[in-house]
Amino acid sequence: MSLLLRGLAIIWIGTLVMLASAIAYGNANPAPLIEWSSSTLYLRDTRTGVNYQVLRPRQRANDDSTSTSSLPVSGVQIISSPSGIHSMTIMNGSQGLDIIVSGSAGETIDTVYSDDTFTIVNAIWTTDSSYLLLTRAPTGTDYTLIRQDVGAPDSPHVIGTLRTTAFYVSPDRAWVLSSDWLSDADDEARSVSQVINVFTGERFPFDRRVMNLRWTSDGQYLALHLANGSWHQFVLLNTLTGTRFTSDIRPLHIAWSTDESYLLITGGERLQLYHEGVQTLDATVGDVIVEMMWSPVENTALIFSADRALTVVDAEQAEVRYLTDLPLRAEHTSLAWSLDSAYVTLLERDAVDHMRVLRLDTETGALDPIDTIFERVRQVRYYQDLDNYQRLP
Repeated sequence: MSLLLRGLAIIWIGTLVMLASAIAYGNANPAPLIEWSSSTLYLRDTRTGVNYQVLRPRQRANDDSTSTSSLPVSGVQIISSPSGIHSMTIMNGSQGLDIIVSGSAGETIDTVYSDDTFTIVNAIWTTDSSYLLLTRAPTGTDYTLIRQDVGAPDSPHVIGTLRTTAFYVSPDRAWVLSSDWLSDADDEARSVSQVINVFTGERFPFDRRVMNLRWTSDGQYLALHLANGSWHQFVLLNTLTGTRFTSDIRPLHIAWSTDESYLLITGGERLQLYHEGVQTLDATVGDVIVEMMWSPVENTALIFSADRALTVVDAEQAEVRYLTDLPLRAEHTSLAWSLDSAYVTLLERDAVDHMRVLRLDTETGALDPIDTIFERVRQVRYYQDLDNYQRLP
């Protein structure tokens, strides 16, 4: 009897250990969030095979409501300053946009109206104490960018002249980039793109149109894809020093690493890596690069090329490492890093639209199936916090 009791005790302890291990594994390896509907998300726990249906994320209470969009406004909009100290009401007037700036208690601080002398066509906050106005003279074709200090509507600071209403504001809101096409009547030497500091007026001109751009969050570095017809160029601008690094690569992907210490660009079979404004790697892979993505916690990037090869770029070591080839029998899409950067999850679709979720070990290159779904799946990604989701009954 004692042996039987001892055996049952061992089995019970073993069960508890296995349960604790499963819980620990679940906490360390979040299940992929799998989406195959435009309006509904399905979460499959790959450890248990259980599916959960959840609604779209709810808006977080602390989301930044300040927009850096440069598209012309219409109707009535109320935009808060970066810290919410002031608000700007933008309305369509009879001659253009009319602006009212209010304090936290709703009191009116500034009123700037379009009139016979100038027309306001856009407005955007820079800081809590200043905002930008894009204006145009009634008979003019160019636009004037003005910085207006809150409480001083009669003392505008003219920043520069733009040729288009579309402009881009850097994440730190200190720089504005505008770009326009050349027309046949233009002088080829005339700059059609420019980066302007809205506080100092410092200006960096470019003689080609900007096709793509990526700022760092502090506004120090700006990565640009410039083009004119069949001519393409990559430029990395350091706005603090004014130095530029140029390359003849035609970039398809431009992406900063998670901590923004590295920049990776790809074009065709070629890739280039930059660190602190200096190129540290210029390499090629076996075929055209169709997808690239940085890992969430390490300075490592994964590259997927047209020959189905997966390649790892180690930014800190400035080296490229072949990882593995994906099977030729199916289509592979939707690569997603795990939250700890240990794995990459991807979708494999066969001829009858059966979807397999595969997990790739980024160290060994081992590719293991972890789930099969008999639906057409659009996307797979890892998700850890479901507090912002609502589970459907």
